[in-house]
Amino acid sequence: MSESIVINGQEYLVQCERVMSRYARASLRGNTIRIRVPRFLWKRSAAKAYEELKQSMIKKIEKHGPEDVKMPIEFTEGTFSILGRQFNIEATRGSGTRSSARFRDNTIKITLANSIDESTKRSHTSRLARRALAKALSPLLTEHVMQLNSAHFKSKVNRITLRDNSTLWGSCSPENNIMLDFRLLFAPQDVMDAVIIHELAHTVKKNHSKAFWKLVTDIVPDYKEKRRWLKQNSFKLMPNTVSRNHDNAGVSL
Repeated sequence: MSESIVINGQEYLVQCERVMSRYARASLRGNTIRIRVPRFLWKRSAAKAYEELKQSMIKKIEKHGPEDVKMPIEFTEGTFSILGRQFNIEATRGSGTRSSARFRDNTIKITLANSIDESTKRSHTSRLARRALAKALSPLLTEHVMQLNSAHFKSKVNRITLRDNSTLWGSCSPENNIMLDFRLLFAPQDVMDAVIIHELAHTVKKNHSKAFWKLVTDIVPDYKEKRRWLKQNSFKLMPNTVSRNHDNAGVSL
């Protein structure tokens, strides 16, 4: 199923796909909006999920423009660079009913359940790769965040997590749990650090007062420029294979 719509004078192709997944989701690639709806949903429920996601995407593009619509990161089989290291993803079909991923020697080996068809292989592979990478890279990221904390704030930070497709680049809870968006791992080092400094500053000031912004800009004087870069380039922050890496892909911790 597909249809064409016009948003802010630009034509977009909306494609709907029924997939083996628990959740409905939408993504934007160029001028194509892809909406994936779980197969287990009845026809009426599937149509409702499709329409709700389509309208949500229309509102996001109308308000922010396509460049500032953050979508889930998609991984495919192949080699890519992240945190100054090269990783490889290999996916094979197994004989069992469950999929799994193993991380060893910078290679993510994914075994797909025998019930996974070709139409859902990519999304399944991507989801498992994200989980494996988040687990593998969390210690490196935690060490880096704590180094910045020690250098500038010396606050007590409890937990540091990576999440994909967050509405925010980062957050700091009242308990000083810091969340960072997975996409930051593909941004330039100084841009990623600016977001980390912002969240660490919230361990001192739980607001966006003048005192808070002084904490941030004393450490990152060009913080606004870094945020502007993220807004303009968020759609580029993806894991590209080595053959098509862009200049900003990968930071080194």
